Amino acid sequence: MRSFEFVLNPCVVIPCFNHSAAVATEALAYCPVLIVDDGSTPPLPEISGCTILRHARNQGKGAALRSGFHRASQLGFSHIITMDADGQHFADDLPKFLALAQAQPAALIVGVRDFFASRCPAARRHSNSVSSFCFRLATGIRLRDSQCGFRCYPLALTSQLKTHSGRYAFELEFLVRAAWLGAPIVPVPVKCIYDPQHLSHSHFRPVRDVAHITIMNLGLALCRPVAKMTDKARRRGQFAGCTMRILALDHGTKRVGVAISDETATIAQPLEFLAAEPEPALLARIAEMVAARNVQEVLVGLPRNMNGTYGPAAEKARQFVAALEKVVSVPVKTWDERLTSVQANRFLIESGVRRDKRKQKVDQTAAAILLQSYLDRAVG
Repeated sequence: MRSFEFVLNPCVVIPCFNHSAAVATEALAYCPVLIVDDGSTPPLPEISGCTILRHARNQGKGAALRSGFHRASQLGFSHIITMDADGQHFADDLPKFLALAQAQPAALIVGVRDFFASRCPAARRHSNSVSSFCFRLATGIRLRDSQCGFRCYPLALTSQLKTHSGRYAFELEFLVRAAWLGAPIVPVPVKCIYDPQHLSHSHFRPVRDVAHITIMNLGLALCRPVAKMTDKARRRGQFAGCTMRILALDHGTKRVGVAISDETATIAQPLEFLAAEPEPALLARIAEMVAARNVQEVLVGLPRNMNGTYGPAAEKARQFVAALEKVVSVPVKTWDERLTSVQANRFLIESGVRRDKRKQKVDQTAAAILLQSYLDRAVG
């Protein structure tokens, strides 16, 4: 049976433009620090112990965060915690993020500020209220603070989401799209400071940035219901008069979890688990299921490391796919299965399933999570 223990490998990413990024030194006490110098003039000096990635010119906070995500992934980190460089965030809040990321590695963890205790200016509070209302409109999720830059991102999630906004709107668009994807949004209280010195150093433009953020949020709120209805209508029209199912396989060394979609390829449900050995018997059983259930596509989870690279497990999965393609007459595809087993085990624990029963259910639950991820992002 596979181990479900997750090993957290985080770093702090600080986008910086004409700030001292003094919080970086304090953050080093908790984990490695990557600073993205977004075209500061003069350039940010080297900071002992920190890695600095430099932009030749200022590109905005969204571009700085994207660069930080990419470099952190190259360096093999599993999560990044973003902090602002203007000194408004406190490094001693980092343990909260680290503990939550260890417990819920697939979650997007969002800092929630106490606006009144921090003496946040009224204009900032109003901006956040409008943004949080639009976020709720787009996602149905209540979140008291949708603009805090103190967050923890799973890099597996950042590699899957495509965003288009720049500057400060990037963080809000990412939050909405993560919610649409089904990623858990976990709030955590954080301290924050607003005083004349910090406010004078902020690059947030109250009128222009709030207008940009509001238009972006309203656009997302309006387009999402239409997109969902369009996808469903397209699926129903494409498969009208027939049944179409997708079979998903979470391939392990001892067991293979099986899940299947409904007839419209919209909802995934766990089915059963099969013994991984002997492989000829496994392949024969899968071929029977494909024929009996009118399956038109098979999806196999492809293991990847948290930094996006492939290891020995991925090669075994590819070999299994090659063998499977010889015994079924439908397309066989692979799909990123990072964290599906962790999510499945966490789901079963939170659902109150006893430990002895979890072993019997976790593989097909992981397969269902894998398949639902594929249905939400790839089908239609």
